[in-house]
Amino acid sequence: MVIKTQKSQSIIDFLKQDLLINLNIIGIIENVPEAEIYVDNIDFSKGVFVKKHYFHYIYTKGDNFIDEIANKFFKEEGNKMSPGLAKKCGFVECEHVDWFGIKV
Repeated sequence: MVIKTQKSQSIIDFLKQDLLINLNIIGIIENVPEAEIYVDNIDFSKGVFVKKHYFHYIYTKGDNFIDEIANKFFKEEGNKMSPGLAKKCGFVECEHVDWFGIKV
């Protein structure tokens, strides 16, 4: 189930478990009060989805939350989906990128 909620310390604590990955999401939650925040469980979240206009940020430890978000927000034809979410849901072909082989 996807539940719309407000900024809370439990959401921030959950995101800080993988701090480096979630710095952008934490920054949006703390600095953009009009951003919409959705979770799977208000008390003990396993997934967070933050939405502001056409920007979408998602972090989860399970695929079920991604599926729920995709069905709720991105099912309409023509709705833009983030590339990572689109790959997970099978809308585009996944491609492996060898980041260590890239020369700068």
